[in-house]
Amino acid sequence: MKDRFFHRARVRAPVAITWDVFTDHERIGEFTNTDMKIVEPGRPERNGLGCVREMETFGWKVVEIVNHWEPHKLFGYHILGGTTVTHHQGIVRFFSTSEGTEWVYDMQNVPTESSVAQAKAAGYPDWQTFLYVGFRHYMADLEAECERRAGSTKIPAFPLPVSERGLK
Repeated sequence: MKDRFFHRARVRAPVAITWDVFTDHERIGEFTNTDMKIVEPGRPERNGLGCVREMETFGWKVVEIVNHWEPHKLFGYHILGGTTVTHHQGIVRFFSTSEGTEWVYDMQNVPTESSVAQAKAAGYPDWQTFLYVGFRHYMADLEAECERRAGSTKIPAFPLPVSERGLK
């Protein structure tokens, strides 16, 4: 089973701030529910191309490597190991808008049998819903941090619940 998620967000923050929020791996845990550390720095930027990062989320440990790096334009990574998914790839594209930044996050993965079982044990109907709910919270945290750093008084609205989005 292969899953694909798209997330599009608009925030009142310039691309430079939005980029910093997404790519300062060691600070992500300050405003999300994800502990992350750099295992091997990228080159030439510490958080850039080749950076190996380790995170813990949903009680799982995941190791990823930054494999695309175009500052203020595109950030990508793929999974090296862990317990949640295999063949995982994420790409985030950043676009400047008249009000700030729009980003598009495209994530693809293949869940493991244990992650599917954990989703069902947690009361979710399927793996995709389980991951989507967690991913939505993570994205909402990133959006709010972008707005906070930009000093905006308009905080983005939390996305609709899965049940109201027509997802199956």
